[in-house]
Amino acid sequence: MISLKSNLWPDTKQAYGSAENIPVLLDKIYQNPYDDDSSEMDEIWSTLWSCLCHQGDVFTASALASPHLIEAGLLAKKSPVSWKLISLVTEIEKARRKDPAQFQSSNLSALEYIPYYDEGINKICLVCEQAMNFENSKELKLALKIAHQTFSATPRSQPQQLDGDTGELFD
Repeated sequence: MISLKSNLWPDTKQAYGSAENIPVLLDKIYQNPYDDDSSEMDEIWSTLWSCLCHQGDVFTASALASPHLIEAGLLAKKSPVSWKLISLVTEIEKARRKDPAQFQSSNLSALEYIPYYDEGINKICLVCEQAMNFENSKELKLALKIAHQTFSATPRSQPQQLDGDTGELFD
Protein backbone atom coordinates (compact mmCIF):
# COMPACT_ATOMS: atom_id res chain seq x y z
CA MET A 1 0.00 0.00 0.00
CA ILE A 2 1.32 3.41 -0.91
CA SER A 3 1.99 5.67 2.07
CA LEU A 4 -0.26 8.66 2.58
CA LYS A 5 2.97 10.67 2.66
CA SER A 6 4.19 9.35 -0.70
CA ASN A 7 5.18 11.87 -3.34
CA LEU A 8 3.10 9.89 -5.87
CA TRP A 9 -0.18 11.46 -4.73
CA PRO A 10 0.31 14.90 -6.33
CA ASP A 11 1.18 13.23 -9.64
CA THR A 12 -1.79 10.87 -9.46
CA LYS A 13 -5.10 11.68 -11.16
CA GLN A 14 -8.51 12.05 -9.52
CA ALA A 15 -11.70 13.52 -11.03
CA TYR A 16 -10.59 17.13 -10.66
CA GLY A 17 -6.87 16.81 -11.42
CA SER A 18 -4.12 16.13 -8.90
CA ALA A 19 -4.85 13.74 -6.01
CA GLU A 20 -2.72 15.71 -3.56
CA ASN A 21 -5.82 16.29 -1.35
CA ILE A 22 -6.71 12.58 -1.07
CA PRO A 23 -4.22 11.59 1.68
CA VAL A 24 -5.62 14.25 4.04
CA LEU A 25 -9.15 12.96 3.46
CA LEU A 26 -8.07 9.35 3.93
CA ASP A 27 -6.35 10.27 7.18
CA LYS A 28 -9.68 11.63 8.44
CA ILE A 29 -11.33 8.32 7.51
CA TYR A 30 -8.64 6.40 9.41
CA GLN A 31 -9.52 8.53 12.45
CA ASN A 32 -13.27 7.93 12.07
CA PRO A 33 -14.26 4.92 9.90
CA TYR A 34 -17.60 4.58 11.70
CA ASP A 35 -21.13 5.40 10.66
CA ASP A 36 -20.94 9.05 11.70
CA ASP A 37 -23.48 11.50 10.29
CA SER A 38 -21.66 14.63 11.43
CA SER A 39 -21.48 17.42 8.88
CA GLU A 40 -17.66 17.19 8.87
CA MET A 41 -17.70 13.49 7.99
CA ASP A 42 -20.48 14.00 5.43
CA GLU A 43 -18.29 16.59 3.70
CA ILE A 44 -15.27 14.26 3.73
CA TRP A 45 -17.28 11.37 2.27
CA SER A 46 -18.86 13.63 -0.33
CA THR A 47 -15.45 14.90 -1.43
CA LEU A 48 -13.97 11.39 -1.58
CA TRP A 49 -16.90 10.12 -3.67
CA SER A 50 -16.64 13.12 -5.97
CA CYS A 51 -12.90 12.73 -6.46
CA LEU A 52 -12.60 8.93 -6.62
CA CYS A 53 -15.82 7.71 -8.25
CA HIS A 54 -17.24 10.63 -10.18
CA GLN A 55 -20.35 9.74 -12.20
CA GLY A 56 -19.12 6.16 -12.60
CA ASP A 57 -15.59 7.12 -13.61
CA VAL A 58 -12.61 6.02 -11.53
CA PHE A 59 -9.01 7.14 -11.60
CA THR A 60 -5.52 6.09 -10.58
CA ALA A 61 -6.15 7.78 -7.22
CA SER A 62 -9.17 5.48 -6.78
CA ALA A 63 -6.87 2.47 -7.08
CA LEU A 64 -4.42 3.89 -4.58
CA ALA A 65 -7.10 5.03 -2.11
CA SER A 66 -9.13 1.79 -2.01
CA PRO A 67 -6.59 -0.18 0.09
CA HIS A 68 -6.52 2.71 2.58
CA LEU A 69 -10.31 2.77 2.82
CA ILE A 70 -10.32 -0.96 3.50
CA GLU A 71 -7.56 -0.71 6.12
CA ALA A 72 -9.55 2.06 7.82
CA GLY A 73 -12.59 -0.21 7.75
CA LEU A 74 -10.65 -2.93 9.50
CA LEU A 75 -10.03 -0.49 12.38
CA ALA A 76 -13.78 -0.20 13.06
CA LYS A 77 -13.98 -2.72 15.88
CA LYS A 78 -16.12 -0.84 18.43
CA SER A 79 -19.10 -0.08 16.21
CA PRO A 80 -20.11 -0.66 12.57
CA VAL A 81 -17.97 0.68 9.77
CA SER A 82 -19.55 3.43 7.70
CA TRP A 83 -21.77 2.11 4.94
CA LYS A 84 -20.24 4.85 2.78
CA LEU A 85 -16.82 3.18 3.02
CA ILE A 86 -18.12 -0.20 1.82
CA SER A 87 -20.24 1.44 -0.89
CA LEU A 88 -17.40 3.59 -2.23
CA VAL A 89 -14.97 0.66 -2.45
CA THR A 90 -17.68 -1.44 -4.13
CA GLU A 91 -18.54 1.25 -6.69
CA ILE A 92 -14.85 1.75 -7.50
CA GLU A 93 -14.53 -1.97 -8.17
CA LYS A 94 -17.68 -2.03 -10.32
CA ALA A 95 -16.34 0.87 -12.41
CA ARG A 96 -12.92 -0.79 -12.69
CA ARG A 97 -14.54 -3.95 -14.04
CA LYS A 98 -16.40 -1.95 -16.68
CA ASP A 99 -13.26 -0.17 -17.89
CA PRO A 100 -9.91 -1.17 -16.31
CA ALA A 101 -8.09 1.44 -18.40
CA GLN A 102 -9.60 4.20 -16.22
CA PHE A 103 -7.00 3.46 -13.54
CA GLN A 104 -4.08 4.10 -15.87
CA SER A 105 -2.23 7.36 -16.15
CA SER A 106 1.03 8.55 -17.59
CA ASN A 107 2.55 8.89 -14.11
CA LEU A 108 1.58 5.53 -12.65
CA SER A 109 1.20 2.60 -15.04
CA ALA A 110 -1.29 -0.22 -14.55
CA LEU A 111 1.47 -2.65 -13.66
CA GLU A 112 2.52 -0.44 -10.77
CA TYR A 113 -0.90 0.06 -9.16
CA ILE A 114 -2.42 -3.43 -9.47
CA PRO A 115 -0.58 -4.99 -6.49
CA TYR A 116 -1.66 -2.12 -4.22
CA TYR A 117 -5.26 -2.30 -5.35
CA ASP A 118 -5.50 -6.09 -5.18
CA GLU A 119 -3.84 -6.09 -1.76
CA GLY A 120 -6.67 -3.99 -0.40
CA ILE A 121 -9.57 -5.45 -2.32
CA ASN A 122 -8.67 -8.94 -1.14
CA LYS A 123 -9.52 -7.76 2.39
CA ILE A 124 -12.97 -6.28 1.72
CA CYS A 125 -14.66 -9.48 2.88
CA LEU A 126 -12.99 -9.05 6.28
CA VAL A 127 -14.43 -5.54 6.63
CA CYS A 128 -17.87 -6.86 5.73
CA GLU A 129 -17.63 -9.82 8.13
CA GLN A 130 -16.59 -7.46 10.91
CA ALA A 131 -19.55 -5.16 10.15
CA MET A 132 -21.96 -8.08 10.42
CA ASN A 133 -21.04 -8.44 14.11
CA PHE A 134 -23.11 -5.32 14.89
CA GLU A 135 -26.73 -4.27 14.67
CA ASN A 136 -26.68 -2.60 11.27
CA SER A 137 -28.59 0.25 9.67
CA LYS A 138 -30.64 -0.22 6.49
CA GLU A 139 -27.89 1.55 4.55
CA LEU A 140 -25.15 -0.73 5.85
CA LYS A 141 -27.22 -3.87 5.20
CA LEU A 142 -27.76 -2.73 1.61
CA ALA A 143 -24.06 -1.85 1.19
CA LEU A 144 -23.10 -5.32 2.49
CA LYS A 145 -25.53 -6.99 0.08
CA ILE A 146 -24.21 -5.06 -2.94
CA ALA A 147 -20.60 -5.70 -1.88
CA HIS A 148 -21.38 -9.42 -1.62
CA GLN A 149 -22.91 -9.45 -5.10
CA THR A 150 -20.01 -7.49 -6.58
CA PHE A 151 -17.07 -9.24 -4.98
CA SER A 152 -18.43 -12.78 -5.27
CA ALA A 153 -19.07 -12.32 -8.99
CA THR A 154 -15.37 -12.71 -9.82
CA PRO A 155 -13.01 -14.42 -7.41
CA ARG A 156 -10.02 -12.33 -6.43
CA SER A 157 -6.61 -13.87 -5.85
CA GLN A 158 -6.09 -15.66 -2.52
CA PRO A 159 -8.32 -14.84 0.46
CA GLN A 160 -6.49 -12.90 3.14
CA GLN A 161 -6.42 -13.81 6.82
CA LEU A 162 -6.64 -11.52 9.80
CA ASP A 163 -6.77 -12.66 13.43
CA GLY A 164 -7.88 -16.13 12.40
CA ASP A 165 -10.67 -14.93 10.09
CA THR A 166 -10.69 -16.71 6.76
CA GLY A 167 -12.60 -14.19 4.70
CA GLU A 168 -15.27 -16.71 3.72
CA LEU A 169 -18.07 -14.17 3.34
CA PHE A 170 -17.73 -14.09 -0.43
CA ASP A 171 -16.82 -17.74 -1.07
